[in-house]
Amino acid sequence: AVEALRQSESRFRQLFEQSVDAIICFKPGNSSIIDANKTAERLYGFTGEELRSRGVGCFCKSEDGDRFTDIIRNIRDQEVSHLGNMVHLRKDGTEIIVSVYGKIINIRGVDVTYCSFRDITERVRMEEESQIIQAKLIQANKMTSLGLLVAGVAHEINNPNNSIMANSQLLDRAWQDALKILREYYRENGDFQLGGMPFSTFGENSQHLFAGIT
Repeated sequence: AVEALRQSESRFRQLFEQSVDAIICFKPGNSSIIDANKTAERLYGFTGEELRSRGVGCFCKSEDGDRFTDIIRNIRDQEVSHLGNMVHLRKDGTEIIVSVYGKIINIRGVDVTYCSFRDITERVRMEEESQIIQAKLIQANKMTSLGLLVAGVAHEINNPNNSIMANSQLLDRAWQDALKILREYYRENGDFQLGGMPFSTFGENSQHLFAGIT
C-alpha cells in the first residue's frame, strides 16, 4: 500500500511538473499558494518560492486581488469549474490573459484547490484583430454599396440633364434663325401674340429663357 501510494504520488508529481498548463495549488478556503509547477514559474516569471511567499499578489493587479481570492475561495465541489478569462501580470509588468480552471482534489487525505492557468493572450489578440478586420470589411462593403448607389443616382440625374442641355442648345440655335423672320414680320405688320405674350416682350426675353434652361 505504501509503495502504491508512493507510485501514485510520483505519477501525480510528473503530471504536475510536465503539464503544458501552469498549475497552482491553493489552500482550500483561501488563496494561500501551496505549490506551483515549472510552467507557472515560466508563465509569470516568478520562482516557486516567490509565488508561495507572496501569493496571488504576484500576478494579480491590486484592484483584482480580492476578486480573484473570492473566486478561489468559492470553489466547493469536485467538478472542474471554469473561473473565467482573467488579466494577470508577469514579473516584468506585462499583461497576459489567462483562462483559469479550478477544482478541489484530495492529496493524502488533504483537500487542495487545484487550478490550471492557460495563456490565451495570443489567441485573444488574434480574435480582436479578426474582429477589427471584419469591421473594416463591413465598412468597405458599406462604402462600396454607397458608391454604387451614388453612381446610380448620378446616372439617373445626368441622363435628363444631358438631354435638356443638348435640346435647349439646339432649340436656341433654331430660335435665333426663326427670330430673324419674326422680327421682319413685326416690322411689317406690327406687334402680335406669341405663346400668349406680345412678340415685342417675348423676343426681348427669349435669350434669357434659353440661357436659364441651359
